Amino acid sequence: MKLWKSILPVIGIAGLFSCNTNNSKYKVATSDSITILHVHDIDPDLSIENLIDSVGYIQLETTPESLFADMRGLEILNDKFYILDFKGTTILSFDKNGKFLRKISAQGRGPNEYIMLDWMRTDPYTNKVLAVDGFSNKILIYDENLKLEKIVHTDFRPRIVIAFRDQKLIHYNYVNKEQEPPGLLKEFDLHIIDMTGKTTGGYIKNRTPEHNILGTHATSSHADGSISFLPIFGDTVYNISADGTIKPSYILEMEGKHIKGLSERQRNEIESDENNPSHRYDSWEEKGYLLPFEIFDNGTPISITFNSRESLRYLYSPQSGKSYLYNPMKIEGNSTLKFLTQSAMAQQGEWFYQPHNAITMQNLSDYYKFSGKYLDMINGMEPDANPVIIYYRFKPF
Repeated sequence: MKLWKSILPVIGIAGLFSCNTNNSKYKVATSDSITILHVHDIDPDLSIENLIDSVGYIQLETTPESLFADMRGLEILNDKFYILDFKGTTILSFDKNGKFLRKISAQGRGPNEYIMLDWMRTDPYTNKVLAVDGFSNKILIYDENLKLEKIVHTDFRPRIVIAFRDQKLIHYNYVNKEQEPPGLLKEFDLHIIDMTGKTTGGYIKNRTPEHNILGTHATSSHADGSISFLPIFGDTVYNISADGTIKPSYILEMEGKHIKGLSERQRNEIESDENNPSHRYDSWEEKGYLLPFEIFDNGTPISITFNSRESLRYLYSPQSGKSYLYNPMKIEGNSTLKFLTQSAMAQQGEWFYQPHNAITMQNLSDYYKFSGKYLDMINGMEPDANPVIIYYRFKPF
């Protein structure tokens, strides 16, 4: 699959960006360039063996204190794994070899407790672990050793916190904006929250629809303090630097016959009449418009996952300018390798990480027709232990 790299000046975009209640001037980059990612159709001759270079796994240490069943979040910070368990009651940390380090288990209604954590993100710029308890309107800030530093109480239900900058939190609300009262939460996609819990500003002025956001998101945080944000149904990846400067970094040009980008006119049509069946989001998905779900751009290759009529993964190499688009489960090749590398929860450098339960994979081996050395690897895992973390990397392309 080929990709042509185009460079365009950043112009005419200031109206999309940040403002705040103090009317201070926001920053918009106007002299940088944008990389155009030309997304073509799936190459039918591509196989998973063409893409994947190597696969391994890390067994997370299993002790009475570290035991957990499954996870809803996995993050990496300073060569440590941070895990939010599936029930949202516990955050655990393990070293890069899987040795258990420590955990937080503070469920309750006390001042330093939470009812249930429904989100966790590590911030490599400030070395913080950020957690959200939407049930009690709390955002909890921990250091990398999981020591509680601050609890921020908000007057709204927080959803996703993606960064901590200059004593301010960057928040993303993935649910229906129409549920919010008029103000900054409704006006912007990303919100700036101070340590008193007040929303003081925002970034990216309403590039996502107001209705039925479907719980998806596409954001990432970087060690240099910048944030990447790909709006739902959007074709532009925005970069917000640590000092608040905003610029588009990538534009996706959907050139394949099966994939399309949503135009401004079509976005406005959806907003104009939510009850019209032709304007429902799923109808646009059925037509092939991409719904960004996750972006990893902390290493190489850059990986963007889409949920549309089918799950699609787009890989782009900044070094070569080449790219691939494929369906992780329908691509040709070894079924075990496809299963192990179909998704990722974290990226560090060239490696991608995804948790799995050994006993679940072993029980599914006949159904998915697992075979070869990867089946041997799965069968060698401890079935009654903590989940494993699969790590894999792509071949250079």
